[in-house]
Amino acid sequence: MKQILLAGCALQVLCASAHARGLPQFMLGEWCLSDGVYVHGKCTPNSDGELTIHEHSYRGHEKDCKFHKARWVKGNTYIVYARCSGEGLSWIEKTSFKLVGEKLQMESISSSRDSSAVRGDDWRSTDD
Repeated sequence: MKQILLAGCALQVLCASAHARGLPQFMLGEWCLSDGVYVHGKCTPNSDGELTIHEHSYRGHEKDCKFHKARWVKGNTYIVYARCSGEGLSWIEKTSFKLVGEKLQMESISSSRDSSAVRGDDWRSTDD
């Protein structure tokens, strides 16, 4: 009985850790930049304000980012550490995602375009 209970607890911890790497369901989908914030929905054709968020990645104008980890801060605010690329460059990005009402605020906290920083799994710059 103890073994089953311990196995169940371990599985819950693993599942929670795996989910903690992504953003919650309510932030996923297509967003469009309007007056400095993102609103849910598609942009008009040829817009530079498109943002598509998946559980473990996001894609915006001329950049594609894959999460290393997402950390809940408080309320509807998450900090995301991601490896990004676009226009022939690669970088590591730390970004805040915050849902206020039905609008998404996305703010770049830091970015490293040092090509050595994106080699392998070197995420030393993401430790808080």
